[in-house]
Amino acid sequence: SEFNVPFKVEGSCGMEAESKVLVSASLESGGKAGEELLVKSIVSNTGNELTTYTIRATGYTNWASSVSQDLNTVVLSAGDSREVLFTFNVDKDVSGDQLFNVEVISGDQVISKQPVSVTIEKSGFAFPGDIEDNKYLWGIAIINVILIIAIISIVIRMGKR
Repeated sequence: SEFNVPFKVEGSCGMEAESKVLVSASLESGGKAGEELLVKSIVSNTGNELTTYTIRATGYTNWASSVSQDLNTVVLSAGDSREVLFTFNVDKDVSGDQLFNVEVISGDQVISKQPVSVTIEKSGFAFPGDIEDNKYLWGIAIINVILIIAIISIVIRMGKR
């Protein structure tokens, strides 16, 4: 036999339903492999009461060895905002777009998990890789070879006269 039983789900079951915080982030400085990367995050209390938040960065371990931040805990009144600066020690062999999360915790629950994308550039001049990918360097090299061959052929002709 088959029964249809109607039921109603109520309450704040997801993070978004409970979240009374807004998080944004922007690159302040850095962005090269092997150097420090500074990201500024702004945490805003969109709720109606004074709230204590714990802020942390997660999900960065595949491109940075460590992170430090100027504030771990912020206490915000309704409508207030606060900056939190994250300083990442970027690994030397990383490049391209990388992700991390700014997590905001209130009580025992993560109430916001904001993904942040940063772009990491190669550091310095990596001889084989940079030449392989650079069409301008190849063009200059070919022009130089042609000029050297032309100069040598002119010198040989003048030497025979």
